[in-house]
Amino acid sequence: MSKIKVNFSMKNEDVTQIFKTEGIMRDNQIIFYDDENEKHHLTMLKNQLKYVREGEKNLSFLFESNKEHHGTYSIASQALSFTTQTHSLIMHDGLIKLTYTLKQGSMIVGHSELKLSYARI
Repeated sequence: MSKIKVNFSMKNEDVTQIFKTEGIMRDNQIIFYDDENEKHHLTMLKNQLKYVREGEKNLSFLFESNKEHHGTYSIASQALSFTTQTHSLIMHDGLIKLTYTLKQGSMIVGHSELKLSYARI
């Protein structure tokens, strides 16, 4: 387990969330807290990224380049099902970059880009 510094950016049509924080890296998993004290887990699998956020808003999504996967988003004890359509997923040592479309049924909810850089402290 290593302590890391994290630079996080999530952009969509309406909102951009950018922050710096510290976290830990354990094997292939990065864990950190954001400005709203929500816990983020990013698990790097062979060609996939599993993203789980726990807090007031919970989500669990799986991303894989050029594939669709089902996930959930929960807020105020209401769970919603979504599909992620991943356009690009890059995972190199120190960088995760992801672009995807979020759908609910056949309706497009939005397009997003996640960028996370990290380095051992």
